[in-house]
This record gives sequence, C-alpha cells and structure tokens, in this order.
Amino acid sequence: MKQPRRLLDPADKYLHNCWDDAAPSREVLASIVAKVSKDHEYSSEYTVGPAPWDEFYRNHAAKFYRDRSWIAKEHPWLFAPGLRVAEIGCGVGNSLALFSEGSSVVGYDFSQRAVELAAARNDDIHTVGIDPQNHGRVLRNIHGALNAGGRLVFRDFGRYDYRQAKYRREQAVGRDFYRRGDGTFAYFFSEAEFRTLAESTGFRVAELETCRTLTVNRKTRFEMYRVTIKGVLQK
Repeated sequence: MKQPRRLLDPADKYLHNCWDDAAPSREVLASIVAKVSKDHEYSSEYTVGPAPWDEFYRNHAAKFYRDRSWIAKEHPWLFAPGLRVAEIGCGVGNSLALFSEGSSVVGYDFSQRAVELAAARNDDIHTVGIDPQNHGRVLRNIHGALNAGGRLVFRDFGRYDYRQAKYRREQAVGRDFYRRGDGTFAYFFSEAEFRTLAESTGFRVAELETCRTLTVNRKTRFEMYRVTIKGVLQK
C-alpha cells in the first residue's frame, strides 16, 4: 500500500503538489479560526430544497465528481459477498458504480436529477435530503435500519477547511453552515461534534479521524489546506 506523504517541515511544502498529512501553520490556522468565529455570529433564514441541486446536476450531469475509488482502498469489507449497502447522498452514483452487478446496493439523494443520472448507471436509487437540523434524526433512522453489527461509513467536510475559510460572512446561514453561490449548502463538522452526535443516536464509534491535507501550486505558491472528517460507526 502506498505510504501517505506527510509534511513534517513547513519549509518542504513546495517540494510536492500534494501532501496527505499536513496541518497549516499557527498563523494560517489562527486566521481561519478568527474568520470562522466571526461567521458563527452571523445567521440568516434559509430553506433547504432540491431545486439548486437539480440545477447543478442539469449543468454538470455526471461529469463534476470522479468515481470514489478511495472507498475500495479504505473499506474493502464493503464489497464482501452478500453484504447489503445503502448510500445516503449518492449523487450521480460515483460510489455505487464501484459495486459489481448483482451487489445489493441502494442509493438515496436530495436531487431528483441526480437520481435520474445515477439510475442510468444503477437501478435502485431514491430521493432524500438532509437539513443540518435533522442530523440527529437521520442518524437515529439509519441506526434503526441497520442490522446488529451493521456499520455506517461517514465522510464529509471538516471545520476550518479551505472552503469554509473562503465563504463570505453573509453566506453563513448557521453555525458552520453556508449557502453556496448556486443555492446549494455546505456543512462543516468537527470531530468532537460528530462523535457526540453519533453516540447520542446509539452508535458505537469504531473509527473517527480528522484528515488534513495540502495541495499547492508550486509556480504561484497557492496553498489549499483541506479538512475532512471520516469514520466508521457501528450498531
């Protein structure tokens, strides 16, 4: 297995375009934290609906996201014969496409257009949407649907991600919750928040980590620190 590329000395960051394990400097992190803290003071009314996502997928079809090959590398057990798999937020089927014909997989998404595009690649797709206010209820429903010992694989944006730092203050509609320019929304979890949420809904946290990566343009010296929360919950 390929070993992760870790940035141990900040002076080395322009030696490669991508680093698998890299935290921002104290100065950069302090700037991001200060910006997000100000965002937390701001909120506005919002309505989460499928229309912006439908428009997004009408414009981009199935070309915007790549198939998620990392799933097979990080969670090979998902492809065990006889396992039943459901994906919440399947988009156009970039994960479901990895499963061989005959696998028992079901996908759910907020956008009807995404469902239509995914259904062209996979048969069993349904429409669903999740408002952050309903995170707890959704997790409880997933917990109730799983068999004993069943697992939930989770991956989403983490707090202080590059994208969160770039949103304008007026795009904040709630704590760590932002409205994008196209009307879709993005939420940024913290590891502690997600652990509390998972345990309060009956799950055992089998795996949970915050991943920090760095992508740089060595010519322009542009830096993009990304934060991802990922884990495995078990019933």
